[in-house]
This record gives sequence, structure tokens and C-alpha cells, in this order.
Amino acid sequence: MHDGEESLALGESKIQKRRSDALRNSLDSINRFHDPTGDTKTRHELTVAADNLSSNLSEPELDKLRNLLKEGEKSYKQVHPIFAAYDESWILDVQADAQDEDEIRELICEKIDNSGVNEYIFDKLEEDEYKKLKKYELIFFLLPLEDADSFREQLQHELYPYINS
Repeated sequence: MHDGEESLALGESKIQKRRSDALRNSLDSINRFHDPTGDTKTRHELTVAADNLSSNLSEPELDKLRNLLKEGEKSYKQVHPIFAAYDESWILDVQADAQDEDEIRELICEKIDNSGVNEYIFDKLEEDEYKKLKKYELIFFLLPLEDADSFREQLQHELYPYINS
């Protein structure tokens, strides 16, 4: 459910050195859900999801999700969450200056709000290549980092602990 409507969230995650690269590459990936081969990609993603449902759901919830995902029912709203992590030079200063976690969050939000990221996204969505995405709900989760490469490596190790061990 999203805003009271049954919704299907098809998201994207990018961890890159530059914010613009993370956002642009995320939009490119989301765009592929809506290009001429998008139905095939969407069906593939839904099949993978249906075969990997969480074990903490009840059997009726699992059945409903399987039916939704495998039958490709189209009565849902599509939402695209986008997670973009990227390097920001100011993150170390914020961490050093803040007195506690609440202040860190507040300062990071302030920096993001003043960074021009909203304008960048809106400008991108005006480009012919991305205009069709304006009819979908895009939800951005931004994570400025001190070292995107290190974060990616740590995340991969957590997700795949037996690879390269």
C-alpha cells in the first residue's frame, strides 16, 4: 500500500562517487521498466520477487502476493523508490560539528535541501529521455557518504558474506 492504494514498488539502488551519476543511472534503470522491452523486464523482476518472498508473512499474505506478482495483475499503482548513495565532501564536517545523532540528521537534511538536488531531478525529468517518468511516483532516498566505494564493499560483504571470504 502506498497512499492508501495497492501499489507495486519497482526500485533502483545506486552507490557511486558522484551524486549526479547515482541519480542519472537510477533514472536510466527505472526508465527501462517503461521502454519497449519494459514489460519483459517487469515480468522478470516480478517473477524473481514472487520466488523470494519474506518468510515472516502469513499464508494468505503470501498467496495474495504470489498471485499479484506471477499473474501480472495491472490494477496497481507503480511507485519507484530510488536509493542513491554518493560521496559528499561535507559529511565529515557535519559529523564533527554535530553534538548528537539528531543534529547530524538535521544538518544532513539541511545540506541536501540546499544542494540543488531537487532542481537537478526536476531538470532531468524535463529531458525528453525521462519525461515519461513524470507520470509515476518517484521516491528518492539520498545517502551522502564519506566513501561510497568503502560503503559498497561493506554492503556487498553483508549481503554476500561467503564471497571473497
